[in-house]
Amino acid sequence: MATTGESIRLERLFAGSENIVIVAVDHGLYFGPLPGMINLPEAIHSIAGADGILMGPGMPAHCQGVFYKRESPRLIIRLNWGSNYAAQWNYKHSHSVWMTDVAGAVREGADLVIGSLTMQNPDEFEDAHNVEIFAKCVEEKKVLGIPMIGAAKSTPHWR
Repeated sequence: MATTGESIRLERLFAGSENIVIVAVDHGLYFGPLPGMINLPEAIHSIAGADGILMGPGMPAHCQGVFYKRESPRLIIRLNWGSNYAAQWNYKHSHSVWMTDVAGAVREGADLVIGSLTMQNPDEFEDAHNVEIFAKCVEEKKVLGIPMIGAAKSTPHWR
């Protein structure tokens, strides 16, 4: 059951609509600097009409002015990083690590957070560790009343 804080934040995001547009600009966490996103403030201003913008921790400080207006997009901050998204390195495992906790994301201005969970790694310990991190994300978001997007991925092709 959603808390009052979660409900208010979700209503602001959807604003009476069933559909929303969220633009992810956290790709640099996995692929490094990308063309068109080198100048982060410029890139963010060009997508300021979106309903939400997904960023990595630390990114909002470079373009916070986009989020000041009443009609500004909602800020979504990624909580954890998984090696499975860095496909260019051909990892065979998916180790998940914290980048920030929910309180840290809220301090940066997050309206929502996103946490990832990857399962079916070659090692059960990795799966257990990934579940532990994801469960901690869920527990923290409940305490702070922040909506969370859960991104799950199964990796049976690694077996």
